[in-house]
Amino acid sequence: MNAEQILELKTVNAEQIKGLKDDIAHLETHLETKFESQLESQLEQQISKRFNILLLIFGISLLLFYVLIYFTIK
Repeated sequence: MNAEQILELKTVNAEQIKGLKDDIAHLETHLETKFESQLESQLEQQISKRFNILLLIFGISLLLFYVLIYFTIK
């Protein structure tokens, strides 16, 4: 193997390594975006669930308040 072939192999290897690094960077970005999206979705679901529970508690409290007033007046 002569010096020219070695240089060519080094160049090809360097290009492949650069391509792999670019691919890894792209995958990391994609995974981070996907992970952030999943976290946002889970957070929205938790907020929605808690808000619905608060609405239910408020509705039951309001109903009990009306029942109390009704029987107090009656």
